[in-house]
Amino acid sequence: CARSVLAWSDADNLWRARASVVTFANVSSRGSGIFAGFPEGVLLACDDLIGRPERFAKTAVGWVLTGLGEAEPARVAAFVDRRFDDFTRRWAPCFDWSVTTATSALPRYAKLGVDNVVTVTSG
Repeated sequence: CARSVLAWSDADNLWRARASVVTFANVSSRGSGIFAGFPEGVLLACDDLIGRPERFAKTAVGWVLTGLGEAEPARVAAFVDRRFDDFTRRWAPCFDWSVTTATSALPRYAKLGVDNVVTVTSG
């Protein structure tokens, strides 16, 4: 049943596509504990949604990745890095300052015209 819901991610209807990941927002922090292959499946669904132009498609992705990042931080980081422009193009210009942990992202922010970026390193 859950796999069928994830398959809605390519639906033409925004709300059905959005439901494919929002359904899992409150439990995504369990990662593979939901079912075997859940992280991979939800990331595939997020891949479909993040490329859509609608704001509500993108917020759905953010919600589910916030939880999934607790269980699968490396996978979520790789996804966000791969789809950087789909996240940042919309949101970074809305803020006076942006923060990143990836110094490698600075040229990408500059390409988008976002100059007020702070880099934070752990340590």
